[in-house]
Amino acid sequence: MADRVFFLLGMDCERINEEAPGSGGPADYDLSERSIRTLAELGEELGVKVAFYPMPEVAEYHSSLFLELEREGCELGHQFHATCFRDFRWKKNLGFYPKEEQYEILSLATDDWAQAIGRRPSVFRCGNASASDDTYPVLEELGYKVSSSAMPGRYNPRTHSMWVGKFPFPHHTNKKSRLVVGDMDLYEVPITKHPTRYLLGTTEPHDLRPDRFGSSASLETYRDTIDSWMKLMKQVDPPIKTIVVGTHNTIDFKKDFRRRALEFVIEYSKEAVEREGYEFVPATMTEVREEAERVGAF
Repeated sequence: MADRVFFLLGMDCERINEEAPGSGGPADYDLSERSIRTLAELGEELGVKVAFYPMPEVAEYHSSLFLELEREGCELGHQFHATCFRDFRWKKNLGFYPKEEQYEILSLATDDWAQAIGRRPSVFRCGNASASDDTYPVLEELGYKVSSSAMPGRYNPRTHSMWVGKFPFPHHTNKKSRLVVGDMDLYEVPITKHPTRYLLGTTEPHDLRPDRFGSSASLETYRDTIDSWMKLMKQVDPPIKTIVVGTHNTIDFKKDFRRRALEFVIEYSKEAVEREGYEFVPATMTEVREEAERVGAF
């Protein structure tokens, strides 16, 4: 049987601009709901699974919607920005805080998310990919099973998002370093980033989000990112192979021109995977972790 490449599509669901000005979220909850629903519809249409990662406040506002989509097969996880949480008393991104404060902040946020959805989350994503070497141990202490927080190659000291040297494929985390493989129970599924190509004039590698289409990304950059990723993945041959695509609740995927970018990413990913002799498998974070457990992956 051919090796499988798991394709994961997820949406970070941010607070609206009125609640959290300057956070990059949607203008209002109407757009947020349209974005969420139309991504779920697009995923069903193109045969891929969709996950939603709301902030606690968004989980509360859209709780009925998220539970409806979960019943239909979507996955729910917790995405978190410290600077946008509750009443904005935390002025720094998560990675700047020491371990004890990270635990306190994330404990509160996890409780809020659980109160909104009716159960504790098992999948986590750091907003802005802001993390430190303390973050994985804190997440494990709080009961999380999967993280999708790493953006390999990103270097942004302003948000404490520093992932240069990060092992870019799924792996069990390390209690001493966020960059290397370890033997913790928490399993990291990094977001797919271009191995060597950066947005012009930045230290930010290209990725597969449709959000940047027409501004800093084109169909050519998406194609090159997928091709370069497949080449690296074939060379490294990790036990669990993935393509991880993200977006945000700011795009109406029924009307917005960026729908074409996401359609291209999905279609070309499938083509590239099958061209290399692998099987293209739509999946959720939980399913990827289950496969890692089944094969005894690091």
